[in-house]
Amino acid sequence: MRRLLVVLMIFCLLVVACSSNTSREVGTAAPAATNPVAAASPSPAPSAASTPSAAPSAEQTSTATSETPAASAEPAQTSEGTAAGLPELASGWTRIDAGGEAMCARGTPYSFWVRPGTVNKLLIYFQGGGGCWSAETCRQGSTFFQDAADERDNPSYESGIFDLENPDNPFKDYYIVYVPYCTGDVHLGNNVYTYKDASGEEIVIHHKGFVNASTVMEWVYQQFKAPESIFVSGCSAGSVGSIMFAPYVIEHYRSVPVVQMGDSEAFVFGRPVELQEDWRSHDNFPDWIPAVRAIEPGQWTAEKFYTAIANFYPDRRFSQYNTAHDSVQIRYFRAANGVGSWEEALDASMKEIHAKAPNFRSYLAGGSSHCITPFGSFYAVQSDGVYFRDWVDAMANGRDVENVRCTNCDSSE
Repeated sequence: MRRLLVVLMIFCLLVVACSSNTSREVGTAAPAATNPVAAASPSPAPSAASTPSAAPSAEQTSTATSETPAASAEPAQTSEGTAAGLPELASGWTRIDAGGEAMCARGTPYSFWVRPGTVNKLLIYFQGGGGCWSAETCRQGSTFFQDAADERDNPSYESGIFDLENPDNPFKDYYIVYVPYCTGDVHLGNNVYTYKDASGEEIVIHHKGFVNASTVMEWVYQQFKAPESIFVSGCSAGSVGSIMFAPYVIEHYRSVPVVQMGDSEAFVFGRPVELQEDWRSHDNFPDWIPAVRAIEPGQWTAEKFYTAIANFYPDRRFSQYNTAHDSVQIRYFRAANGVGSWEEALDASMKEIHAKAPNFRSYLAGGSSHCITPFGSFYAVQSDGVYFRDWVDAMANGRDVENVRCTNCDSSE
């Protein structure tokens, strides 16, 4: 398991290199993993009141793009107006200080980003990249992971679905909540661990990814009373966050259509994996879902997780996007000594989920690129004559889509 977690961190780190925030470089060598200590786990109950930390108050909000607080005196212009239960936000992207128990890896404040829309629809997006699991990778100044949430996380620096001036963007009119990632734990953790280097110096890391994202969800629950629809997504490590938090979102908005789409993280190994010992991931899983609760530590697979959630919510849509030869996922699979080939494991995973979950959809594109939602390729990629942009647009608007598989999988079509 230690080796698997090290490889998982390497995989997440590679995503940082793929990000448009190129100022954050990532190393390629990975030291051995260290067993983290478990912290108190949050209650897994899906109600807003039971998530691990309180939503930020109006006094805790701040903005990075201007000095105007998030609760602006000038309401956002929406088709429904503020009577529809929508937040009043300044125009453009606003950074909100989360407060409460939320924090980044070194105990610095955690913040997230929001943008007003013109329709009563919501996009929740989880950022990917980075990981810290030893004194070497966690040391001050380490390039192995992103340890702060700051201006460099501003989604305006991204392209793809964050190109809000593109008339073809399905989400250009949505309210958007962007969940940054600064804890080295793939949005799943609630641990605090003290690492020691060779000289005995202590490095305290707050692995609070699950707490941070839950705090963002609290803000969402308070600000959005009844969205017409919600789209939950994220790239790579953020893809894990999207499927992890989709059940929490669904439980809070039981009458609202919710679509989940994981971008470029199939999470396949060719065998079950153990996620509880080091990350305490099972403590945070949506255990009101019996089939999720039944997954024992050491027996977790993406197929079991997706199938359990999709079957529990048969009227919701869950989905994944991958490329046939994703270079990052293949490198991770090989380093983890995966059984067979990554392509075979991906194919088997998709077939199993499809066979057991009729409300699951997949899109397989040709080529070896990693992540699509934050890049311009979102509008250009097509497989078997179906543009990915159109496929996503259909799901976001409540229309059914077919599973798409590339016909020329060696290159982008």
